[in-house]
Amino acid sequence: MIVLLNYPNLQYILHKELMTETGEVNPSVKHGDNLPLLQAFIQELYRCITIAPLGLQRTNTEDVEIGGHFIPKNTVILPNIYAVHNDPVIWPEPSKFDIYRHIDKDGKFIHSKKVIPFGVGARVCLGKKLAQLEVFIFLANIIKKFEIIPDPETNEIPPIHDGLSGAGFFPYPFKVIVKSRSG
Repeated sequence: MIVLLNYPNLQYILHKELMTETGEVNPSVKHGDNLPLLQAFIQELYRCITIAPLGLQRTNTEDVEIGGHFIPKNTVILPNIYAVHNDPVIWPEPSKFDIYRHIDKDGKFIHSKKVIPFGVGARVCLGKKLAQLEVFIFLANIIKKFEIIPDPETNEIPPIHDGLSGAGFFPYPFKVIVKSRSG
């Protein structure tokens, strides 16, 4: 919600894409491949707002050298997902929310293996697929049916990166109006 509130132009673009592709039917997973901007929006959301900045701890089973650094066997390793998602070598202007970094020159969605909100490898989140489907269906339906606007009492639009960060990221409380597009 906080990202939609900050980028009303994206709400318009995503709504237009959803209406063009789905018409009067509710968006579902079968529409996914035909919604590249929505797919890019979700991927950029995962990248830009890393809900769980640290992955599950692991230990290496043998001595290893990575990038010139010796790591002895049984070292506890904690993947820093936030660092990957905000590495300026991978993501120019990493603090900028930009869905078009996930769209190719032909307008097709580019799935990035460097957006890893659910972890990677053998320790990837068991609920990854279910969570991805639920996020897709939830956002597609919210964006298609509603407009997210600032609360007129405060007219505040909180920055997307403001919040409490630790084991998870939690935006500070904020108010919005969820306005029906049909009325």
